[in-house]
Amino acid sequence: MRRLDLAYPSVKLAIEYDGRDHRKQERAHKDLEREADPARLGWTILRFDAHTVHRRPGHIARVVALELRRRGYAGT
Repeated sequence: MRRLDLAYPSVKLAIEYDGRDHRKQERAHKDLEREADPARLGWTILRFDAHTVHRRPGHIARVVALELRRRGYAGT
């Protein structure tokens, strides 16, 4: 499996940051290829763009926390 930006392997959850260059067609295609292996293995990938990361970090924290709770993540 390829490298993920942030991962919770015990619950198969990944968080990916998509900066400005991810909008380019070639990079977007590479992102889809990179996501295929984890998805095939049952992972969920949450993607957040630069605007959301920089302007709405609380939103990201809520979405990730909700998904972790939904998956029964207890931390380590």
